[in-house]
Amino acid sequence: MKKTLLSMMTVALLLAGSASRAAAQGDMKPILVVSLAGYQRIMDDIAFVGKLSDSPDLAKNLEGMITFFTQGQGLAGLDKTKPWGLAASTDGLSFQLLGFVPVTDLKKLLDALSGFLGDPDQEDGVYKIQAGLPIPLYLKEHKGYGYLSQDAASLSSLPDDPTKLLGGLDKQYDVAVRLNVQNIPEVFRQLAIDQFKMGVEGSLEQGPDESDEQFEQRSKMTQQQMDTLVTTLNELDELTLGLSIDEAARRTYLDLQMTAADGTPTAKQMVSLPAPPSKFAGFLMSDAVATLHVNSKASPENTDQSLIMVNSLRQQIMSQIDDQDFGNDQVEATVKDVVGQVMDVLQDTVKKGVVNGGAVIVGDGPFTLAAGGLVSDASRLEAVVKKLADLAKNDGGIPADAVKLNADKHKGVTFHTATFDVPNDDDNADLVKELLGDKLMLTVGIGKESAFLALGNKGIDTLKKVIDKSEGVTETTDKPFELTVSLAPILKLMSKAEDANPIIGAMAATLKESGKDKIQLTVQPIKNGALYRLEAEEGILKILGSAVKLAAAQSGLGAF
Repeated sequence: MKKTLLSMMTVALLLAGSASRAAAQGDMKPILVVSLAGYQRIMDDIAFVGKLSDSPDLAKNLEGMITFFTQGQGLAGLDKTKPWGLAASTDGLSFQLLGFVPVTDLKKLLDALSGFLGDPDQEDGVYKIQAGLPIPLYLKEHKGYGYLSQDAASLSSLPDDPTKLLGGLDKQYDVAVRLNVQNIPEVFRQLAIDQFKMGVEGSLEQGPDESDEQFEQRSKMTQQQMDTLVTTLNELDELTLGLSIDEAARRTYLDLQMTAADGTPTAKQMVSLPAPPSKFAGFLMSDAVATLHVNSKASPENTDQSLIMVNSLRQQIMSQIDDQDFGNDQVEATVKDVVGQVMDVLQDTVKKGVVNGGAVIVGDGPFTLAAGGLVSDASRLEAVVKKLADLAKNDGGIPADAVKLNADKHKGVTFHTATFDVPNDDDNADLVKELLGDKLMLTVGIGKESAFLALGNKGIDTLKKVIDKSEGVTETTDKPFELTVSLAPILKLMSKAEDANPIIGAMAATLKESGKDKIQLTVQPIKNGALYRLEAEEGILKILGSAVKLAAAQSGLGAF
């Protein structure tokens, strides 16, 4: 606690440094940059969403609201074609805030906004605005931009083209934020890390049913994860979050770009090594409810960390088995043997340094879930399957005919199945039957270097389709991770719940009609880092626009 108080006092003293002194030193480095592509571009996006959601006047109505609240003036004096921005910089001792808005006449714009900002004081071309703010803000017009700062002296020397501060974010995204982690003064980074550590350590308490050994193992694993995260936080270079609506492609996407400082261990670990062609590309089915595909090659550092986690997981599982009462020593021994063999295969697979596999959900309800991946010497899992089958028959009370070993074969993959009745007295029985059918069918497929698992009545057929589609793939993708989900069938299922809002059913029908209901999450390597992109098709934008329209109507603003 004492350390935290001292750190907070240090922060307060640093914040007290004047921005004008920092500006005079001329060694300011950007910490935070906020970019807005421009008023007209944002309004064009809103108009596009309005067209999709049968609200063609959405943008016009919003401009009508602005005109109303500015007493008929609108945003007079604003240049609607150029981007806006905000940059926070530091010299390591003090901070400077500089915002800019494109204007044709700053005074006219301030007059139009006087209902919100009040009447500013003006001296030597610098406007001072208090308007209930904890500190005053100062504005000055210079070469087509209205500049804003928390210190009047910092407006004495202004750039002719402030858009250079945005680093191209205004061209790439409609709205974006960039954090330059390495430019944050060390004392602030350390303060954030100390707070994070205190939060983790404070929440790490031994559970009432947790043995000393289990708690020690969990604490050790948590410490390892925390140390890794702290190292990552110290070595991160830039974090960029950007949102854009692409009218031409009729989609929207949200990006998170993460890069590490050049030459750091984190940068080396974030480098995506070229992976061999995927052996499981068949999981990418365009007509599926959801698909997942992973194909990446890990660095030696990442492989070593993964092996540590696998070993820790093995210890945790074995410890939990020791605490269970199986009522039979032979059953416990069999469970331990099965877990040990599975973990051995997992460990050897991790050592190969290649993660390749996928998953898919197909059907209109009931659904079938199938998954599979690359496994080192998967044939060792055959013995595991047979031991589990014997255990289920002899000690699990499962009928002998419910389990079928060697139920089918396809292109080197042997399938085994187990079928179970859904207990009618289960609280979730109806939901399970809705999702997976009246009977639960589990399918396990074992190949030479592949293992598959499916849940649902069409498990074998789905896995055969995946295997067939995966054959002959000779090119690798630049996206080591790809997840695609169709929202229409999910919303349709949600609409069947007893207390479901009728709007959910309408949304499902709208999405299905559009045929553009997919959300996709991908990971793509970039220099010293990765780009995470969440992308939505136009059907999602249509639902978004309808939600805005409904919210406006319910709030009484629909008239605008």
